[in-house]
Parts: sequence; C-alpha cells; structure tokens
Amino acid sequence: MRGRIPLCIVALLVGACGDPDFATQPSSNPDAPPPAGPQGFVSAQIDAKPFSRTLLSASVVRNGRFSFGMSIPEFPDLLLSVATPAHAGEWEVGTANSPFAAVTVGTGAEAQRWIASFVAGTGRVTVNSVMDDEADGHFEFELAPDSATARAGVVATRMISGSFYVRLMR
Repeated sequence: MRGRIPLCIVALLVGACGDPDFATQPSSNPDAPPPAGPQGFVSAQIDAKPFSRTLLSASVVRNGRFSFGMSIPEFPDLLLSVATPAHAGEWEVGTANSPFAAVTVGTGAEAQRWIASFVAGTGRVTVNSVMDDEADGHFEFELAPDSATARAGVVATRMISGSFYVRLMR
C-alpha cells in the first residue's frame, strides 16, 4: 500500500502539468496571432467561417519555398494547402515567386477544387519573418474553381484569409 501512494502523487502531478508545448485551446479568432504549437499553427476563415488548427508536421523548405496544409473538422472532407517563398516579403498570386493556395473538398472523381495560382484566383501571402526553423505571416485568397470543378457546374469562388506560424525543416 505504501508504494501506491507515491506513484499516485507522481501520476497526479504529471497529469496536472499537461504538455507545455501544445496549444490546448487554440483561438478561433483569425485576427489573433497564432500561439506556438509543436509544428505550427493556422488561424483563419474559409467563406467567413473561422477555424484554427495546430499543424501536425513541420514544413520542409525546398527550392526556396515552404508550404503547409491541413484537414479541418469544421469543414467535412475539406483540405487546405498554401505554398509561398521562404523569405520575408509580400507575394501576389500570378507574379514572380507567386504563392499558391488550394481548397479541395471530397476525394476521387467527385472531388471539387478551388485554386489561386498562375492559372486562376487572386490573393497574397505576407511572410513577416523567416528564421532558421520558423516562419510567420498572413494570407488572403479568392480561390476560383479549377477547370474540372467548373465543368461540373460549380462557378462560385471561395474566400480564405488568416495567419500562420510554421516550423521549418531545412
């Protein structure tokens, strides 16, 4: 019995501390700066509906660019991805160093996709700072349906805006 009491105290202390590196209550306010998460954090709106999400993996810097992506439970079957140059500055869609954004809903032949790239859509990414292992900034895009989605009769655009903090791997 004596051995169980110290073990219970240790278990209570460890459980009460939680994980100090993991944001347990992310903000749903897209204007709030993202809190530090283990691999990054995004706080944004899609079509005026707010969400926030801790990223599950760091972003790898390749060819001077980094990207982040996530699935969002508030939007069933939706995936969001954003790619941008890996240095501070403001990057407009359709220009040199153009950022890219995509929203995909569904999978397979029934998937619908909206994009902002050289092909369609508008927007910008502002990278506030890039350090050795992290980047932060904000983005806003008007995404246009890709050609397959438009052929299926979907012509409405989607609006996304928000802020990000991303851990980088080089």
